Amino acid sequence: MKKFLYSVSALTISGLMTVPNANAAGLTGSEWGTDKSPEQFIQFKLGDTASGSGGCNKIFGSYILKASQDGKSGKIQFGRLASTRKACAEPIMSAEFEFLKNLEKVHSYEKSKRHLDLFDKNLNRVLRLRWRDFD
Repeated sequence: MKKFLYSVSALTISGLMTVPNANAAGLTGSEWGTDKSPEQFIQFKLGDTASGSGGCNKIFGSYILKASQDGKSGKIQFGRLASTRKACAEPIMSAEFEFLKNLEKVHSYEKSKRHLDLFDKNLNRVLRLRWRDFD
C-alpha cells in the first residue's frame, strides 16, 4: 500500500512541475476534458505519464507520443490505463466505461487552441476534448 501511495504521490508532484499551456508544442503539461461531464478529463504529464478521471474513478497510466514538429498533430497511444475501483450511479459508470474504451482506441491526434481531437487507427474521431487548466 505504501508503495502504491508513493507512486501516486510521485505522479502528482511531477504534475506540479509542468506549466499547462494549450498553445505549447506537444501535449505535456496540458489537461483536456469532455463536454459530457466536467469530471471526465485526462492530464498529460512529464515522463509520458497520464492521469485524470473517468467521471467516478481516478485513472492513470502512460502514453507514447510522436508529435509533428509544431506539436499540433501526431501519433499517440495510451498504455494500459488503470483506475481506482469505486462504484458510482449507473449513468456515470456507463459514461466512464465509454471514455476509457475510447482512450484505448486512440492512435493519433490533432490539437487546436481549444480542442484535442483523438482518432482511432482508421482516422475516425473517437473523442473531442476541450482544453482545461490544471487548476
